[in-house]
Amino acid sequence: MTQIAQVSKYVGLPHRSDFKCWDLVKLIYKEILGIDLLDLGKDLPIEEYRKQWQRVNSPTAWDIVHFKIDGEQHAGVILKKGNFIHCVAAGVVINNVSDKIWKPRIVGFYRYRNDNA
Repeated sequence: MTQIAQVSKYVGLPHRSDFKCWDLVKLIYKEILGIDLLDLGKDLPIEEYRKQWQRVNSPTAWDIVHFKIDGEQHAGVILKKGNFIHCVAAGVVINNVSDKIWKPRIVGFYRYRNDNA
């Protein structure tokens, strides 16, 4: 099954106060990758949370793309060919990191460190 097929069930889910970009990332990681991600600052101190992620220059499938938009943090999950899935005000959508609206807002790409693998 392709990545797009795997995540297509999420496209169109609504953005809500209890379902935002990081909630989508956590849902994808849990349901597709079998990884339970914790809430930053809520379940783990920020210093410990950073140890779970490695910054990468060349993202691959399932890496996280981190954006800053008007001072706010935003995240999505990288798919193939620069596509990424994320939750915006209109709901869950798939865009490309090269799009002129997203590219200048990229802070970095991050890979989950699975030290238990």
